[in-house]
Amino acid sequence: MKKILSLSGVVFTAALASLLFFSGCTEDDPCADVICANGGTAVTVDSDCVCDCVAGYEGTLCETESRTKVKGIWTVNDNCSLSGTSSYAVTVGNGATVDGITVDNFWEFFVNDVTATINGVVVTIPRQEPDADSFYVEGTGTYDATSNTISFAYDISDESSTPIVVDQCTSTWNK
Repeated sequence: MKKILSLSGVVFTAALASLLFFSGCTEDDPCADVICANGGTAVTVDSDCVCDCVAGYEGTLCETESRTKVKGIWTVNDNCSLSGTSSYAVTVGNGATVDGITVDNFWEFFVNDVTATINGVVVTIPRQEPDADSFYVEGTGTYDATSNTISFAYDISDESSTPIVVDQCTSTWNK
């Protein structure tokens, strides 16, 4: 009788162990084999793995600098509240950071570059005084990949006298 109890105990233990081992609920990690570039983080969204890119990068695996799409020569068409309409060219280059850009000949006025940042399709020009002459600029723009344009709204303020004079501009940049 002892042999039967011993044997049945072993069989019961083996059955219980295999039940626990094989019936455990396991899910495959969709991000297990995903390596995001440039400091991006792999995250699970609705059972899919996507890369959450750091500022300045985009693409499926964060492999592309966001500023790449806006670098180069653009034809600008401004419509401003005080200075009226004008057409001119600007050159967009790399800024000091991976999400930074520089704009040469902004408003066809500034001698020094205007600096901006790009995050995805949004271009932000923080308030700045490029030429240290009391003329300030600030604004935002949106890049459209379909038409290869940037639509901007920005203000130029002349703060050399009181009251401050503000030229409000909308602008379309074409590449």
